[in-house]
Amino acid sequence: MFHHTLATTLLEQGVSIRCIQQLVGHSSVKTTERYTYVSFASLKQVMEEHNPRDVISKS
Repeated sequence: MFHHTLATTLLEQGVSIRCIQQLVGHSSVKTTERYTYVSFASLKQVMEEHNPRDVISKS
């Protein structure tokens, strides 16, 4: 449970999945992906921040 919480919290704070993989000691990123959960709110925030239409329209 600790790995799940740590990995998810780091991911939500913007830490790359590769860094998390090394921190928790997984040999495969696939294993790390199983330990993480991305909330809908986090996905929505990423889409709002990186939406190509917004980037283009602000130029």
